[in-house]
Amino acid sequence: MVISMRTAGISEGALAREAFGWALQIAQYINAHIDGIEVHVYRNVGGGVYEIIWIATYESLAAFEQAWAAMEVDEGYNNMLEHSRAAGFFAAESIHDQLFHRVG
Repeated sequence: MVISMRTAGISEGALAREAFGWALQIAQYINAHIDGIEVHVYRNVGGGVYEIIWIATYESLAAFEQAWAAMEVDEGYNNMLEHSRAAGFFAAESIHDQLFHRVG
């Protein structure tokens, strides 16, 4: 089992409600269109209050690589990313990815 986590801070001046809505929409899009990945959206209940967290699970590192390769060429996914950038939802320097591999 492999878990990936992406965190992103909502930009100052961005509308939080719209950013959270977009976060849910892109997770739903990925779950419906990209095989081998299940994404859920979380928010902090302690720490940075305007931080969104996407957590995805994969069967293996190979499945992770396959899902990311599919997302890179998926037109709908990339259009959604462009919309997020144009809307300025997230501070670019706040976006971080982590990858975890289950032990045992």
